[in-house]
Amino acid sequence: MSGDIQHSRRALIANVGRTAALGIISGCVGNKGGGGSETKTDVCGVDPPSEACVDKRIAEQLSDVDNFDRVRDWTGRAEVTIKVGVNNGGQPYGFGPPAVRVNPETTIIWEWTGEGGPHNVIAETDHKINSQLTNRPGYTYEYVYDGTMSKVQIDYYCSTHEQEGMRGVIAVDRQSRV
Repeated sequence: MSGDIQHSRRALIANVGRTAALGIISGCVGNKGGGGSETKTDVCGVDPPSEACVDKRIAEQLSDVDNFDRVRDWTGRAEVTIKVGVNNGGQPYGFGPPAVRVNPETTIIWEWTGEGGPHNVIAETDHKINSQLTNRPGYTYEYVYDGTMSKVQIDYYCSTHEQEGMRGVIAVDRQSRV
């Protein structure tokens, strides 16, 4: 009988050790970094990632954004305009379109529709995208990605309507310039 108890204790300790090891490993490769801040794991595995892989990653990321249907390929344009305060699931809490692909040195212009109350555009990463909070129709905010940063994806959101799905992504095609 005491042999069975010893064996059970060893099995329990071994299982606890395996579970702890799996928890540590999954914490390293998961989507959450230390301190509660979110990090992006590059599932594409190559640098630069393929266009198809980036599109798939963005589609998964924006799966709960009602007005997202695909990444719009706007490469080759010197400037692009994204509307702020467009229909997103029946409410004016969206970016239109929510995901675009551009070249480095493209001027990205966000233009407010005046719908849905005050909005802003804030980047989740180290890019310097931080517009004022406003609901003024026709207000614009511009950003030019100069191509010097290694990020090929710029995630952004409206601070007052992020929970309603007001998020967007700019995918930068680093292979060419406008």
